[in-house]
Formats: sequence, C-alpha cells, structure tokens
Amino acid sequence: MIHLTPPRRRTRRGFTLVELIVAGMAGMLVVGAVTISLFQSARARSATKSRLVAYSRATAAMDQLRREISSTIRRSDLFETRILLYDEMTPTPAGDMERDELLVYNISLRPTRPNEYSGEGQEYESHFRIGDDDTGVSLWQRRDPVLDEWGDGGGIASPVAAGIVGLKIEAYDGQSWYEEWDSDIDGIPWALKITVTASGNELGDDPYSDDELFTMMRTVIALDRVMPPPPPPPLEEDDENAGQDSSQDDAGLEGPTGGRPGAGGRPGGGRPGGGRPGGGRPGGGRPGGGRPGGGGRPIDDGGGGGGRPIGGPGFGG
Repeated sequence: MIHLTPPRRRTRRGFTLVELIVAGMAGMLVVGAVTISLFQSARARSATKSRLVAYSRATAAMDQLRREISSTIRRSDLFETRILLYDEMTPTPAGDMERDELLVYNISLRPTRPNEYSGEGQEYESHFRIGDDDTGVSLWQRRDPVLDEWGDGGGIASPVAAGIVGLKIEAYDGQSWYEEWDSDIDGIPWALKITVTASGNELGDDPYSDDELFTMMRTVIALDRVMPPPPPPPLEEDDENAGQDSSQDDAGLEGPTGGRPGAGGRPGGGRPGGGRPGGGRPGGGRPGGGRPGGGGRPIDDGGGGGGRPIGGPGFGG
C-alpha cells in the first residue's frame, strides 16, 4: 500500500520590525542629506548673486570717483584748484563705518543739466559723500558748474551708486598717507587711495542685515605732479644799481682831489619789494619732513586777496 505525502506549503516571510526601523532611518538620512545639499546650494547661489551685485555697485562707485579725481584742475591760480578731504566715522547697525567726504574741482565735458545749453562751463565743483535715509544708502555726488568761494554749497545733488555703505579716502604726499587734506594748506597730493565698501542686499531691504555680503574694493589714483618753475635770474637793473652804489662809495673816498663828485645814480635799489599778497612762495610743509608745502591762498587780513571761508563740505544750498 502506497502512502502519498501531501506537498508542503511555502510560507511567506515578512519584514521584521527591526528591519523596518533600520530601513526607515536610512531613508530619512538620504532624504535629509539631499535636502541639506539642495538648501546649501540655493544659499550659495543666492550669496554669489548678492556678492556679484555688491561688486558691481562698488565698481560703479569706484569708476565715478576715479573719473572725477583724475580730471582734477591743476593751475597756478590756487583759487581754481581744490582738493578737500574730511575724515568722518558714522555709527551704523553693522558698527562704525568710514564715511569720508571729498570736495574736488575738476573738468568734465558732461553738463549737469540735461538741456542742450544752460550756460554751464567745463569746470565743476564735485562733492562726494554717503547719504543714508529711508530709501536706502547710496553714494551721492553734488556738482556745481560755477567755481566760487563757497565750495560747500550750490549745484545739484544726485545718487551715483546705490548700496555703498563705506567710503575711506587717504591722501599721499610722497612719504605718508593722511586721512585729512586741504590743498589750500598742503598743496596737491601725489595720489589718493580710495576704499569702497558695498552691500549686496536687495534694494529696499536692510543693507546692514548681513555683513557677510559686504564687499570691499581699493584702488590708488595718481595725480600728475607739476614741477615748480626755477627761480628767476637776477635782474640787470639790480646789477647796475649795485655797480653805481660801489662807484659812489669810491668817489666819496677820493675826496676833492680827484674823481667825480659823489652824485649817485638812480634812486633806490631794485624793484619795489612785496610781490603778491601773502608774500612769496609757500613754505615747506610740516615740521620734520611731512608733506611738501603746497601753499595756500592769501588770507584776508585787510590786504589784497581774499581767502576761502574755512569749513567742512556739505550739501547745503
């Protein structure tokens, strides 16, 4: 008798609880890593874009400053030549920022007003400073088409570069850098070092919200140096007067026995003294070397020539 064994049923085996927990944790790690990677990539892209915006703003401000400073008026008449630099420190939400002011007399072929003819010349008073108000922070330029003794007022003020939060300017005299300069006292500097700090935040946002988006650019702008003329040669008139004076002395020594009677030539020796108001050439710089003496305008003390009013630059009318 044959006994048949029934076939064995295959039992389906499922995942254990431990396997499900391990698989879930691994999936969460993968999803988290991908999410973090995408977030960092988007953040890096946004930061790169903001830095490019900051670089473009700093470049625009630097180009404008370079263009205006390189065309500084350099003439023998010091009334038409001016470089005035003031060192200013302004507190901001991101800390104290350098915000220097610069006044320069320069030449430009671009008129201030857009109309075809307004009676303006090619010489301007250009004044740069940083303005911070409710609309944002920007580098402002004031241009006055008339050179007058009031260099700190008049003209038209307009923003030239947005997002500029810091401006530092230093003047070079051939030996050292100075944070303040006045060409009426120190003469024309050899060069100006410009440092511009720009923010990459969007317009309308707080420019000081993230100081990591600040970008700093620096350049040195050289100014042409004009050598002073050599001293004039002695005048022939002075030589003749000196010779006549010596002949008079010799005649006086000879007495009544010989020679001409002492009569003495032209009255007075040489031209009348004095020269321009303020007297002669400017002196030689600061004690101990320092800046080369550039000379200044004559001071109005009752004599000829009036000096400029002393005071810091501003955007006043």
